[in-house]
Amino acid sequence: MKQFIYLFVFTLLFTINGSSQYIFSDNNHPDKVSLFSVASISEATVKELSIQSILNDTNSLKFTPVKNEYQNIGFTNDHYWAKLSLSNQSKETLLYYLETARPVTDHADLYIVDPDGKISEQHSGDNIPFHQRSFDNRKTIFKLLLSPKKSYKLYLHLKSDGEVISLPLFLHSSDDMIHITYLEQLVFGFFYGILLLAAIIYLFFYFGMRDKSFLYYSLYVVFVGLMQFSLDGYFFEYITPRGGWFYLHSVLIFATIGAFFLGKYTENFLNIPIYIKKLSVVFRTVYLLIGLLLILLFFIPPYYLLAYPLANLFGLLVLGLIIYSIFYLNYKKLPVDHFFTTGILFLVAGFVIFILNNFNIIPTTFLSQNSSKFGTGMEVIFISLSMANRIGRLRKERENLILDLTASNQDLKQFTYITSHDLRAPISNLMGLVRLFESSSEPGTRNSMVITKISESANRLNDTVSDLINILLIKNNTEISQSILKFSEVLNVTKAAIENIIEESGAVINVNFSNSEVVYFSKNYLESIFLNLLTNSIRYRSENRSLIIDIRTKIKDHAVQLIFSDNGSGINLERHRGKIFGMHQRFHSNKESKGVGLYIIKSQIISLGGTIDIESEENVGTTFIITFKKNGE
Repeated sequence: MKQFIYLFVFTLLFTINGSSQYIFSDNNHPDKVSLFSVASISEATVKELSIQSILNDTNSLKFTPVKNEYQNIGFTNDHYWAKLSLSNQSKETLLYYLETARPVTDHADLYIVDPDGKISEQHSGDNIPFHQRSFDNRKTIFKLLLSPKKSYKLYLHLKSDGEVISLPLFLHSSDDMIHITYLEQLVFGFFYGILLLAAIIYLFFYFGMRDKSFLYYSLYVVFVGLMQFSLDGYFFEYITPRGGWFYLHSVLIFATIGAFFLGKYTENFLNIPIYIKKLSVVFRTVYLLIGLLLILLFFIPPYYLLAYPLANLFGLLVLGLIIYSIFYLNYKKLPVDHFFTTGILFLVAGFVIFILNNFNIIPTTFLSQNSSKFGTGMEVIFISLSMANRIGRLRKERENLILDLTASNQDLKQFTYITSHDLRAPISNLMGLVRLFESSSEPGTRNSMVITKISESANRLNDTVSDLINILLIKNNTEISQSILKFSEVLNVTKAAIENIIEESGAVINVNFSNSEVVYFSKNYLESIFLNLLTNSIRYRSENRSLIIDIRTKIKDHAVQLIFSDNGSGINLERHRGKIFGMHQRFHSNKESKGVGLYIIKSQIISLGGTIDIESEENVGTTFIITFKKNGE
């Protein structure tokens, strides 16, 4: 009986000792050790405590056992202290790496007390430059060298700025550290590679197809990837190793912006503004709240502690709206891609687990800590399949649209040709009849005045139909004859055709073709360009000064330019720039203007690969800059 009592007491003492200290022996050198069972933790009522005050027990800290391997303290900006003991009873020196706290923890300070009472310090956390960490790893890791036959007391100080603090207390051997690092590089490399590839591909698709859903999704992937990059400590290690304000807030910034673009992508992809207008208003309200959160983050530091839980809540809200949208559209029997639904469900599951763990509603495990990565990775894969379906639908829609437009265009051309040609015969007959009546009517009578008005209207109608036919010929003629032309010769022919108009206007025409005397172009088109520009300058000349027209050439970027300037009445470009070269656009009260001359000029120039631009100022004058297609292009 006594032997049984002694055995019971010995076992009890051993158990008590085991619960407060982890012991290494000659036969016990594990690759990985979980220390939560020998650790305890306390919240500091006095914010700034020294290790000496804790060792002297001059504070009011009340330590309680750590509950599990990944104890989650939750959102906090308080100070916490943890303590544990290690004993190396083996005959050799042991090297281990102590992993604790999340990579985004601001302060992590380890104090090691040896049997002689000597204190050594190690520091980590993302509130100090990366190179000042005692052990330069993206995680909060400390290097421990345990001498044989010695025991050590470890005190860990943790402090964050409102982010979640967790307490994974693990010892890793060198081999285990190498294995974990290799595995993480493989898994994370695959994860971030998928995100980067998806972001680039969908950005290219946006530029190619101009569908905003591709842009929104690309930006969402970028920002959710940056958020994960920050949570994993890589952003600190590789992008902002000196730390600073931006890095300390990077998780929140990237998370909120990512939530915004996820909402915009869903709205666009599911056509929420069309199918569920009221829900679109709710989405916009959430975007407003996200914007207010960013303002809180940037401009109201005292309320920064609220930013972390609010960001998580808004993330849940966006995910809830997406789920509601999918169910509502399915209920209304509206089209929802099944790959999109599957991907979103993976994303929602991953982030819901991650956020609930942040709020300490579910226990912290490896799965809950990395659930957002698993959800995001699966979501990207399934959304990519969904986007492939969307690309196919868009391509088919565009092909059908092109076929419809081609058919409509052909019908319109046919209608225009028929109308134009069918109108010419009655117009010619009308003009002939008017001339007969003009020759037989007495001048000054009422009949004579009516016939004059009919004649003017018939002439204007004839000019309009002629212009319409010319425009159709320009648009549809793909084999326009071109040759090397001398500017001076074509201009002289044009001037001769309107010699009387030029003389009546008193216009002075200055010509300088010395920079380029020739151009490869259509002779008929160049004559038409000179004719329209000259008659426009004369028609819209200023009443306050004599008309001066300057025509010159220049070479710019190996291309010939024709510069045509006048000092006429000018045009208000602030009001009319977008309409200058439109059909039937008039910018003055001149009754003779038909508003098609500049439209014809631009059509002629563009059809042969050139461009035209305008500079003008009211009551000063106008300059047209025509750039001809480069030789060989």
